[in-house]
Amino acid sequence: MDAGILGALIGATATLVTAILAYVVARIQFRDQKRFDHDRVMREERVTAYRAFLNEAMQADGLVRQLASQFAGLSLGDIPDRATRVEVLDQFSARVHDLSASASSVALVGPGLTWDAARDLYHEFTYSEVALGILCSAETDQERSSSYDHFQDGIIVLEKRRDAFIEAARAALGRTLA
Repeated sequence: MDAGILGALIGATATLVTAILAYVVARIQFRDQKRFDHDRVMREERVTAYRAFLNEAMQADGLVRQLASQFAGLSLGDIPDRATRVEVLDQFSARVHDLSASASSVALVGPGLTWDAARDLYHEFTYSEVALGILCSAETDQERSSSYDHFQDGIIVLEKRRDAFIEAARAALGRTLA
């Protein structure tokens, strides 16, 4: 075989191998870039959903604390009239409904442990909503005192559930939820 032909074959083979390697490397880089972009977008969506949920939870928590302080130590005769109590309950129910919508966003962006923590916190607010309804409808000082104590105990659980959600969100994001 002529040296010129052999050189041309070696050159063509080397060019073909280089082209194949370049194609494989480009595909790997493309795939890695797509994965990186997807992870970045998911992280941004998670931060947005987690912040919105936490904001709704904090607003509902503030209302719970405000209501707890309003009902603290009141005898039945001091409790606001029925219309005011219904208005308070409706206001809190609206907050819990808003929290439900935010919890759904957390469910969509995940991951599962964060959704579990969000769901637990949301459920605790629904329990507080029931406790508030019982408190608002109390007909005796004993019922009011008992339902207030139950409502107050729920605040402690709310704090624990909120902290659990924050920890789950931080773990999902790999840093603090600022």
